Amino acid sequence: MAQYELANLTPEDYAAIREIRRTTTRVYREAVAGGIEDGVFVPIDVKRVVRGIIALAIDPVRWYRVEGSDSPEQLGEFYAGLALAMLTSAPPAPDRGAVRPAVAGATTASVRD
Repeated sequence: MAQYELANLTPEDYAAIREIRRTTTRVYREAVAGGIEDGVFVPIDVKRVVRGIIALAIDPVRWYRVEGSDSPEQLGEFYAGLALAMLTSAPPAPDRGAVRPAVAGATTASVRD
């Protein structure tokens, strides 16, 4: 829930957090762009894939429980694999806003790009 508490920070603390976020995003973008240039990663929209990787890193704070089935190390390994899969697999083709066929149990909103 840390993401939702930003509005409660002092202006100075909020500015500090924004700068940390900008720095972190820049590091990720440079790493991804460098991997693309070196041919290690597939050509992909750097801004979008970095947004996805950062989301993977941020979201567990909402749901992770120490007494859960995965250790932090297991989740880290799994999420690192997901991030690498995004960077080493062909990106999805743009669909110009079309809705993909529904997956069992998914909502329309969850299958849109």
